[in-house]
Amino acid sequence: MQKNQHKYHFSISVGLSTAFVLVIILISFSLVLLTNYMVKELIFQDIQTQLRDLASVGTLLIDGDLHKQITKPEQESEALYLTLKQKLYDLKSRSTGVRYVYTMRKIQMGPTFS
Repeated sequence: MQKNQHKYHFSISVGLSTAFVLVIILISFSLVLLTNYMVKELIFQDIQTQLRDLASVGTLLIDGDLHKQITKPEQESEALYLTLKQKLYDLKSRSTGVRYVYTMRKIQMGPTFS
């Protein structure tokens, strides 16, 4: 009695070729993931450096003693406020990719944006 069984026999070259292709796909996928991670880290570090540089330049432009004198919203029409606002606007307009510029003041209740 003969059983009708189909056995598939692959040659060694087909098996090695398949294994090689799978290894290449695995290595490629790993390299894509690694490259993606490294690029994200580089972009994040670049943004941090730019932000630190802008903050450093901003501290040179703004007189802290004058900034300390602005404490109330009613002062927005005074010359002191308008001078500081113009300096911040100049910093923003000369910087690439900056949408908003704020100052911050430390008070007893915590930091306050202005």
